[in-house]
Amino acid sequence: MRLPRILRQRLRSLFRASQANAELARELEMHLDELTREYIADGMDPAEARRAARRVLGGVAQIEEQCREHRRVSGLLDPLRDFAQAGRSLAKSPGFTALATLTLALGVGGGVAAYALCEALLLRSLPYPEPERLVSVENLHRRQPRGGFVSQEKFRDWQAAAQSFERIAIAELSEATLTGDGEAERIEGRAVSPGFFEMLGVQPQLGRRLTPEEQQPGAACALLVSHDFWTRRLGARADAVGRTAILNGEPCRIAGVMPPRFHFDESGFGVAEYWRPIAAVTHNRLYSSYLAYARLRPGTSLETAQAEMDRIAARLEATYPEDKDWQVRVKSMRGTLLERFGQELAIFSAAALVVLLAACANVAGLLLARGVGRAREIAVRAALGAGRARLIRLLLAESLLLSGFASALGVLFAAWLLQTAIAASPAPMHLADSIVVSPWLVAFAVGLTVLSSLLAGLWPALRGSRTRLERDLRESGSGLVSGRRQIRSLRALVVTEAALSVLLLCFAGLLAKSFAHLLQADLGYRTESLLGVEVPLPPSRYRTAADRLRFWNALLDEAGRIPGALSAAASDSVPLGGRYPAAPVEVEGPSGPRDPAESTAFVAIVSPGYFQTLGIPLRAGRELGSETEPSVIVNQAFVRKFLADREPIGARVRIGSAWMPVIGVVEDALYFGPKSVQGPEARAYGPHTLGAYLQFLSIHTAGAEQSVVEAVREIVRRLDPQVPVAQTRTMRQSIDGALSTERQMLAALAGFSAIALAMAATGLSGVMLYTVSRRRREIGLRMALGAQPADIRREVLGGAVKLVAAGSALGAAAALAGGRALESLLYGVHWYDPAALAAAPALLLVAALAACLPPSRRASSIEPMEALRLD
Repeated sequence: MRLPRILRQRLRSLFRASQANAELARELEMHLDELTREYIADGMDPAEARRAARRVLGGVAQIEEQCREHRRVSGLLDPLRDFAQAGRSLAKSPGFTALATLTLALGVGGGVAAYALCEALLLRSLPYPEPERLVSVENLHRRQPRGGFVSQEKFRDWQAAAQSFERIAIAELSEATLTGDGEAERIEGRAVSPGFFEMLGVQPQLGRRLTPEEQQPGAACALLVSHDFWTRRLGARADAVGRTAILNGEPCRIAGVMPPRFHFDESGFGVAEYWRPIAAVTHNRLYSSYLAYARLRPGTSLETAQAEMDRIAARLEATYPEDKDWQVRVKSMRGTLLERFGQELAIFSAAALVVLLAACANVAGLLLARGVGRAREIAVRAALGAGRARLIRLLLAESLLLSGFASALGVLFAAWLLQTAIAASPAPMHLADSIVVSPWLVAFAVGLTVLSSLLAGLWPALRGSRTRLERDLRESGSGLVSGRRQIRSLRALVVTEAALSVLLLCFAGLLAKSFAHLLQADLGYRTESLLGVEVPLPPSRYRTAADRLRFWNALLDEAGRIPGALSAAASDSVPLGGRYPAAPVEVEGPSGPRDPAESTAFVAIVSPGYFQTLGIPLRAGRELGSETEPSVIVNQAFVRKFLADREPIGARVRIGSAWMPVIGVVEDALYFGPKSVQGPEARAYGPHTLGAYLQFLSIHTAGAEQSVVEAVREIVRRLDPQVPVAQTRTMRQSIDGALSTERQMLAALAGFSAIALAMAATGLSGVMLYTVSRRRREIGLRMALGAQPADIRREVLGGAVKLVAAGSALGAAAALAGGRALESLLYGVHWYDPAALAAAPALLLVAALAACLPPSRRASSIEPMEALRLD
């Protein structure tokens, strides 16, 4: 029974301290009264008896403290007292507290934002059962290992031969025109093979999965819709399952509604609004437009599956000439996400870490400088019996309080950063749904708070608690001796801040130069005054080539007469449009590549005036007219690849199944945008009269694009209300969209660099102000002996330049050591670019000189006689 009673007493003393202290005071008073009565009985005067009783009993305060120690409460209350004392001390210095809190908040906020993004995109478990068994199966060419798309024929070979997979399925980007209630709308979805949702292990929120019967050729159209589609188009009605949606003029029965957070954007296609069965077709084995995913059998490792697929790929290569040099890569779904986002997130996280370190160094400098002014206070505490451990604990309590305030403010800063990143994100994932306040995020924020308090406060606490009583008490708060002792520490911190800021500035400079190179790249077509309008015709309403030509001829005729439209043309693909069909090419006569994988070119169907509208120069021959016979215009890359040994004009080529003469050669155009690492692609352009599905209207405008867009909408609505205007954007908007990842990375690094630069400049200014204040007497003496104000200013600025030079050297060396991490993100710029690396120290020097002008002016304005009067 003794242990429970002791625990009750200690808990009561901790949580009911006032009541316990009152009882203790009453008990002591009772003892005093008893002793007083005894002395009075012995004949003493009452007042003298009271004094004698107090002498015998001893100091009441000491007895109360001994009782609390006996109850083991002081050890629990001391930290609370330390925090209370730290709070009072910080409240007395609101300027210091605000500056330190804001500085740490910037560092902590960046770290929390970086972790939240990493957790949402990489660390959190994928929302599928046993996600570690999900893999992507990529079809890659040995000489161009990117893309990963596979044809239906090769997929069926994999499906029949692979034993490592429990299920394997493919998905393809699908687009459809949705008609019915309201205006026609173009929506994105996926065409999926049988077993796709079984492979993922996902059940619809409402309804059921697609059945194998619904995925057979000739079956009635059925589809699953996203939760967003269900709420936006169907009003979140419970009876939505079984209703009919009109896609491309075809009635499709809604079989189910997927859960709210099911997006499956691991492919990078974009967020899907529907899923429908894939159309079983037979193409050339090189016609690859599908991405394959699989679920490993229980107990099967990634290495085992890879080895099996290597054997299957070798067997197919020996069987089919088209499969020569093609290989298969099996990669975990987590690895797919890491490949998509890993490098950008790593750079963002590293930049946030650098800013956090710079913030901690800055606050450590503030705490060191503040500690000099508190040297006498610390000495008094030590003289009264406070040990060094107690002093360190008190000083660390201040830094922990600062970090706590900073974390609260930093979380708000992180929320703003994340909102900005989500709003501008090129990643079509629902980041807003993915980022949640998880226990791990809270734990990370708490851990970052403790870490920042230790990084910023431990060194100042260790230095500040090292007292020499006689000297510190004698200095009476001036801290002249201890101040000189701290200057070296402050300079080391400033050099650290300068190095970190130069490191970030170097990386930001490399990205800025690369981004400028991308913006200035010659793409081979107009980048200004060019408007693109997507007008997809529903196949069910335009079944024949004559129907399609009739609509497009009418649209082109009216679009060319829109005020502000200089010319108009139609095509089935446009630069930066994302869809570029390719076909095998055969040249009449012994020429061109013999490898089937190399004998392909991108093919576009265009109307007359296409090259004039897009600004693609014609180099030889003539443009397309209203030919009814097959003919083709090729670009210079096509000539180099297939017709290098002959005159291109008049040469006959077979693209697909038709032989046709080359009637013209045009300049190369980078359809994939300025980031086309392979250079111009071989392209062939055929006449639109061949009956292909045109989809894009391009208009060369004289400005006022919005009025042109409204005019096009009105024309399309008048020609056929069931035809949607799916998307409108200028070429500049398309280029900006293609460069959005680079723009975001540059903006993030530039923002972090600006923060680090500001911290370095303010830290340097603070150190120089501190140095000047400690050297007032010395400077006054020198000026009394004849030194000129200009000499003093030069000396102060020279000291700043030395610190900047040391930090710049360290930062530039770190940038050179880590520059290769940015190599894959740079275009037209080397990771060791001298101009970008030299600009960072120059920018820091300018900022440092500007920040040090006030300290230099203060030093040069010191009055000699006033300074000499200082002790």
